Amino acid sequence: MIKYIELFILIFIIVFIIYKLILRKFIKTKNKYPMEIVLLMNIYKLDIKKVNYKKLLNTVAIVSSIDIALIVSVAGIFREGYLQLILSLCLIIPILLFSYYLISIYYKKGK
Repeated sequence: MIKYIELFILIFIIVFIIYKLILRKFIKTKNKYPMEIVLLMNIYKLDIKKVNYKKLLNTVAIVSSIDIALIVSVAGIFREGYLQLILSLCLIIPILLFSYYLISIYYKKGK
């Protein structure tokens, strides 16, 4: 059990650092948006002009890192590679969509 918690924390830290490096370039250019922000704007109708853009990028980085770490940790329970792949593919879309739905609710009602 401790092994999976360590894996979760390690994956979270690595993915979060990578996300922060990638999203840093989108802070200065507000004409281009990362795919996660486009998803929030188009599917969940989040108005970017009404939210703090830097805070939204940080929230997306944290939530996406948690999602990826969770999927890797859950898939890591199985020893067989094909089961890990199938489970990861089945989990990734619902978890990401649910997470971005929660972000949209937070920013629509919280602001």
